[in-house]
Amino acid sequence: MDMDKNVDSKDRTMHLENVGSLVLANLDFPVQEDTRIESSPSGRYISVVWPKLNQYSVYGYCSKENDFSWRLIDSGEGSQLVWSTTAPIYAVLTIALMPLATMPLALESAPMQMMYSKSEAADALPSVADGNQDSGKDGDATEPAQPEVAEEKQVPTQPEPSVSGNVIVHAIEDSEEPKYIGSSEISLGDAQPVKIFGGSLLGISASEPSSKPSLRFFSWVDFSPVGSNILSPNWISWDPESTMCALGYDSSIQMCAVYPQFHCFASLGISQSESAFWQPRQLYVSTPTSINAIFTDSREGYVEVICLADFNGQNKGTQSQKQGYVFGHRRLRPSGPLRLVGTKHSYLVIQDSLERPFLVSLRSYGLRSRSVAAKGDIDTAVTLAAKYVRPVLHDGTAQCLLAMGSDKDFEKVLSLPGLSPEMRISIAIRHGDWHSAARAFQAHSLGVNDTIYSNLTNTETCCSLDTFFLIVSCTMQSKTGPKFMHSAMVSAFKCISTSPLPAIFCSNNTLVGSCTLIN
Repeated sequence: MDMDKNVDSKDRTMHLENVGSLVLANLDFPVQEDTRIESSPSGRYISVVWPKLNQYSVYGYCSKENDFSWRLIDSGEGSQLVWSTTAPIYAVLTIALMPLATMPLALESAPMQMMYSKSEAADALPSVADGNQDSGKDGDATEPAQPEVAEEKQVPTQPEPSVSGNVIVHAIEDSEEPKYIGSSEISLGDAQPVKIFGGSLLGISASEPSSKPSLRFFSWVDFSPVGSNILSPNWISWDPESTMCALGYDSSIQMCAVYPQFHCFASLGISQSESAFWQPRQLYVSTPTSINAIFTDSREGYVEVICLADFNGQNKGTQSQKQGYVFGHRRLRPSGPLRLVGTKHSYLVIQDSLERPFLVSLRSYGLRSRSVAAKGDIDTAVTLAAKYVRPVLHDGTAQCLLAMGSDKDFEKVLSLPGLSPEMRISIAIRHGDWHSAARAFQAHSLGVNDTIYSNLTNTETCCSLDTFFLIVSCTMQSKTGPKFMHSAMVSAFKCISTSPLPAIFCSNNTLVGSCTLIN
């Protein structure tokens, strides 16, 4: 039995040296520490860049019949290469130093005497004697002059070499046998490119004389500029639908939308972000102290930041306990720099600096309902939230589901049993459902009891709009009614600015009319 166990354990063990490998291509240069190997979004092309050697190569997969191989498509000079997410197009940044002529070290040196005459050598060096004469006017006139030999040994300053760079966009014919089509250079005027970013738009960070580098986006199609110049970020990450992008800075993350025009719709106070990747309307970001999930929608301008892991784990504070109920226990973050790899089976896969894998659970129902809603399945998201998320936390879940869903999905969100009357009123009025708003106000006035509210959903007992106004007036007659109900009305109405809304005011326990409440 022991022998069988040993045999079985050996059979289940897999060693990399025993696994077959496929040689894709023979590289022109050896792989160095800074060598960057990346693939195109389609996975059909591979780029290799040697920044120190200022060289790059692009390989493509040939799927022609009886010829399944990787071939060299393009190579040349370049220190950085980025890919477009929409087509087999890539951009190459080339930065070259323009060397200047070396100046002589001393006037009396032998090479100097051979290359210059005395008059030319005198013109090549600055006139120190003139400088002494000028300085003598302000100083002591009796100061003795310096010897002429010392003047001749003055060494001129060596000018720094100038930097010249360009960005060239290359295109590939995407067929069974991919072929190189051609290239075009992007005009930047007097600005010198220092870094490029790939994605749905080509981002070029360039600097002009006596100014800091700024970022400008360009179209991959006609190379026309998109948007205005902005501060150059540390990294850029695009969502899979190519409608949003995140720009990482030292002290913040800027969320930007492409349509109807490129603009920033949110600024997050997440500093020193180091790695990020997108899922549909979900951004995962790692910092030196935490790992965060960001749910966002540019159409609604909605952003929600959830901390998944940090160095403290689950805190004992009230707010962290509340988040723990919704999103599960906060995990401990591995130490050191991290790279976010992706999601697999409701887990976030990360790697540390030693390339060791770690898993962060995304299996809490609060996260799952938001993730499913971000992918467009509002029905499943509402079902998960209604069954497994604590009713007291349905208000926050409803805000996310409304932002991720369409205008017709508000009725599904209203079915969550734990919604507060204020949230029900806000949702109903925002979508023009005044009868649902009236029912919510009636339940509010009767003590916010779930049983009472469920009875009010019956059409026979549902109050009309006239009853809705009357209930507000009667509720304001109670001792705690006026102040509380007025704040409830304002909180329900203040988020609506698209249409005039009736606001009821009470004077001496009677209705005096209505007015329009403006946000």
